Amino acid sequence: MRLSSDRSASIKCHKTIAAVSYILLAIGLVLLIAAIVDYSTQFITYALVFIIGGVIVNRMARKTKKTGERYKQYIALIVNHSQNSLDAIAQSIGVPYAIVVEDLQKMIRAGFFQRGYIDYTYRVIVFAPPMPHQVWNTAYSGAAIAAPAAPPRVIVVICRSCGANNSVYAGYGDECEYCGSPIYG
Repeated sequence: MRLSSDRSASIKCHKTIAAVSYILLAIGLVLLIAAIVDYSTQFITYALVFIIGGVIVNRMARKTKKTGERYKQYIALIVNHSQNSLDAIAQSIGVPYAIVVEDLQKMIRAGFFQRGYIDYTYRVIVFAPPMPHQVWNTAYSGAAIAAPAAPPRVIVVICRSCGANNSVYAGYGDECEYCGSPIYG
């Protein structure tokens, strides 16, 4: 459930899933040894359940790791290298165009690429321009828009989780625009 709702979890939680699979496999192995020692069919049944569960969870961990690595590659190409052609992305990563489209749609739905959408006509990923940020006066004076005293300094910080370049205000903590992991300027 967390994988579908948390952007950073879909990139980096494969280790936790793998640890759970190893625990299930270890319990299954202990039960299998107990079944062999006691000649008990009940322990064999439990052992098989844990071993099969461990194998299934381990496969899920491998799939999650592979997907997370692909997501990092997409972020690196699209955000850091300004690549928007889906055909070029597919060629760079070495996966078919259909998988790139499917992955990017999942990433857009999960919030990795806010304001992003796929233009199927030109086979590109497009980002809508951000809404202009306005500072409002506390007292209404007809125009109601005031310029800030001094604009804060914006720096580029590389996310440790997904590797994306993020523009943040110097000295302030924020979260990665693409994966949601905490970053600090």
